[in-house]
Amino acid sequence: MRRGTIVQILILLCLAVTGPQIFAQRDRLSIEQFLDWEYVASPQISPDGKQIVYTKHWPDKVNDKYEDEIWIMDADGGHNRFLVKGSQGRWAPDSKRLAYVAQGQPTGAQIFLKWIDLPGETQLTRLERGPANLSWSPDGKHIAFTMNVPDTSGFTVKMPARPQGAKWIDPPRVVDRLNYRNDGSGWRPEGFTHIFVISDQGGTPRQLTNGDYQHGAPEWLPDSRTIVFSGVRKDNAEYLRFGSEIYSMSLDGGAIRALTDREGPDNNPEVSPDGRLIAYTGFDGNDNTYNVTKLYLMNADGGGKRVLTTDFDRSPGGMFWAEDNSGVYFTTEDKGSNNLWFESVRGGVPRQVTSGTQILNTSTASNNGIAVGVRSTPREPGDVVSFDLKRPKDIRRLTSVNASLLEGRRLGDVEEIWYDSVGGMKVQAWIVKPPDFDAKKKYPLILYIHGGPHTMYGVGFNFEFQNHAANGYVVLYTNPRGSTGYGQTFGNAINKITPAKTMTT
Repeated sequence: MRRGTIVQILILLCLAVTGPQIFAQRDRLSIEQFLDWEYVASPQISPDGKQIVYTKHWPDKVNDKYEDEIWIMDADGGHNRFLVKGSQGRWAPDSKRLAYVAQGQPTGAQIFLKWIDLPGETQLTRLERGPANLSWSPDGKHIAFTMNVPDTSGFTVKMPARPQGAKWIDPPRVVDRLNYRNDGSGWRPEGFTHIFVISDQGGTPRQLTNGDYQHGAPEWLPDSRTIVFSGVRKDNAEYLRFGSEIYSMSLDGGAIRALTDREGPDNNPEVSPDGRLIAYTGFDGNDNTYNVTKLYLMNADGGGKRVLTTDFDRSPGGMFWAEDNSGVYFTTEDKGSNNLWFESVRGGVPRQVTSGTQILNTSTASNNGIAVGVRSTPREPGDVVSFDLKRPKDIRRLTSVNASLLEGRRLGDVEEIWYDSVGGMKVQAWIVKPPDFDAKKKYPLILYIHGGPHTMYGVGFNFEFQNHAANGYVVLYTNPRGSTGYGQTFGNAINKITPAKTMTT
């Protein structure tokens, strides 16, 4: 489901209202239900494995916006309850405290700390811009985070003073950056993302990185004094397509050191529990429009680099280490589904941990091997789930945030199909049928083909598609050549093909 204001999304959903069934039927999904539709995100299990927090994203239909709340429950799903307003909840290593982001004083998003067993919360920051990517130091004494900082170019246009009461248009926006807008969300924040650190007692945050560069999420080494991150700290950084590296820096100051240096992107560093190894993703630079990323391993000092997933034709993501340092868990897209895999530090063929027609994005795992994530299927909206990494077939659903909205409602059946494409390739697609579909009748068809083009439609529940089906349409959505989740050859099959040629093939 696309995100925006509630009204913007409702306009898209209303495209089907003028179809064959104008009047809503009580046993079908309706547009009105979307005004109460909730989402869950980023479940985090405490290190001791006893409790889970997650973000509930719900629509404020009066003010045409979404609100975020953090909820907490026992590891088995019991005692599920509201905790605080906010998002980005992250457990401290002692499992007794939670850092999170919420609206604070004097204004804007701030970092808060909540003692789980005590009332009230403490605002730690007074930031001018919103923080993200909160990360606790292993000793629980610091919180690292990222925040946008204005650039140092000083290139501006100064307008004359506006006379009192004058009805001038908005002042001009000066753009001197290559990447200045995001598809779907508009203008990017001006400036650069830097890494900061703050004490768990609060105080003034300290900026650790400098320069007009973008910096990724911070990861701590076990010494609680060293942070690693990805970024492009090079001249003309935004013009370098494959310029990202993994860097290391000390909390005590000193030079920022590059741990990788090849021609090709290196991203997503994850430090092993014992601090000896760093897993990361990347690939060798080339002129392809799409590349399957590989999982790499190196020593904490940057030595001993090696690729682990040499022959694995899918891209790892959402990585986290096994508690015994034996390997790395990751999720990957595959034929419309997302599942969890495991790769040993010794390399070899990755082992699939979970399976099935589902979108399963695993967030974290506790010290005793209980993993949590968000799972969705063609007929089940996203909910928080948990499972033991030693018994991954026993996935347990812990929330049912939209159960009351779906009670008594008939959903359209989702059928998977494959059809032939050029070059001997086959394309995967899905058909969503109206709840009372009759094969002897004719129905209007809505065709969805995603943009990107390097992305993937998944098998998870889709309110938009189901709403169209509820209004009497057959919905066909496809993953054409260029989609992810089908390997390097399929994803790169449209490389150097003009739009006109693509339409004719």
